[in-house]
Amino acid sequence: HIFNAGTTPVAKLLRSKNIEYAHLNKTSLIFTMHNLIGLKNNVLKDTNEAIKLSDFITATSNSFATELLSDTQRISKIGLSESLIQKKGSFLGILSGSDQELFNPETDNDIAQTYSKNYFSIGKRKCKEDLQDIAELEKNPQLPLFGFVGRLNEEKGIEILIDALPQISHLNMQFVILGKGPFEQELIKTTERYKNVKVLTRFDYNFSKKIYAASDFFICTTKCETSGTSILNAMQYGAVPIAHYKGAVVDIVSRVENEDCNGFIFTEYDEVSLLEAINKAIKYYKSREKWPKLVKQTMSFYLNPLDSAKKYENCYEKANKSMKIFCN
Repeated sequence: HIFNAGTTPVAKLLRSKNIEYAHLNKTSLIFTMHNLIGLKNNVLKDTNEAIKLSDFITATSNSFATELLSDTQRISKIGLSESLIQKKGSFLGILSGSDQELFNPETDNDIAQTYSKNYFSIGKRKCKEDLQDIAELEKNPQLPLFGFVGRLNEEKGIEILIDALPQISHLNMQFVILGKGPFEQELIKTTERYKNVKVLTRFDYNFSKKIYAASDFFICTTKCETSGTSILNAMQYGAVPIAHYKGAVVDIVSRVENEDCNGFIFTEYDEVSLLEAINKAIKYYKSREKWPKLVKQTMSFYLNPLDSAKKYENCYEKANKSMKIFCN
């Protein structure tokens, strides 16, 4: 089982006639596609070959898999059209999950105070005050706090976030961005004149949990969030997601118009749509009746890891069966 573009040369080794790997020729092979970023030249060639050589292909969410197969123009442009369509019968989307032991506000020693979905108000307030101290923000638990955790690069949509920051800075809210990457200096320069926006250019899992626990909202600006892992982590802590409606977001986030709502979405991928979603979220935050219910529903979203495990187990069985038929 190989994961993402960086591992694709393994497929050629497993299927090569090199005597060193001959004993692995009958090994079943599953390839999981996580995203399409950076697929060019040798990486694209190896990915195409891995798709053709694999017995089964999976994607990190059902919606991402559907988008890949339906958006033939996109995969043709990248150069994956023929190989993916040929494997359509052996291609399945399986939603990735969150580590619910590691990211658990009831037992997490890395946050200022633990809390549960039934009693979260005091705990989240303490966590917000703790982050406000660390980020040197005004210590005001009444202000809605927005968080972002991720790599500060093009893949994560940092450009539309930078475009939206001047308008965000004028809203009655606070925003903490955590991450490292090519855009960190531009972000720091853009935000240095804003008192309510802070950029923390470091990253570790333990500190990311402080962001999740302190945040009322979690912003995801990825154009196509293929696995949704960071969103699921944030939801565990009651940070209501604001995300672009593509990929795994379609499988996870139910917009506020729905009865079982757990987040806000923007369908157009630009700063205008992002700002509309942020403004809508702030209005919702002010509702004493709606807001606690929304946080509880966000924390109640449960993805049973056994469901994903069983789906992968089925893939392994199908791959093995396919290989036996091939070998016979």
